[in-house]
Amino acid sequence: MNGKTVLRVATNSAGADLLTRTGAFKTASTGYTPGKIRLLSLSRGLGLRPLSEQPAVISTTTDASLNAAFAVFDGVTGNGDVEVLFPGLGLIESVPVVASHQAPFSLA
Repeated sequence: MNGKTVLRVATNSAGADLLTRTGAFKTASTGYTPGKIRLLSLSRGLGLRPLSEQPAVISTTTDASLNAAFAVFDGVTGNGDVEVLFPGLGLIESVPVVASHQAPFSLA
């Protein structure tokens, strides 16, 4: 989206503290802000930190049973899967990259 890659992380209500307890996200007055979460693409040779200035992300779906947090990174080209380094959990592989028109959110 607009030259950026947006990562959506969602947990059920019981797992909401997983987002902050691991250090992946921090609690802010506007919701969650990215912390130590990283976006990787081993096939592309990329290791990205969240942007220091996070644009607002607007969810286009509502599911009261989920807590969603977003992290915005520099853009990743192509549609091949990426990996996410989630502190305390390890490497999450095979995270799909979808086109912006398929994403359930938009950038403000």
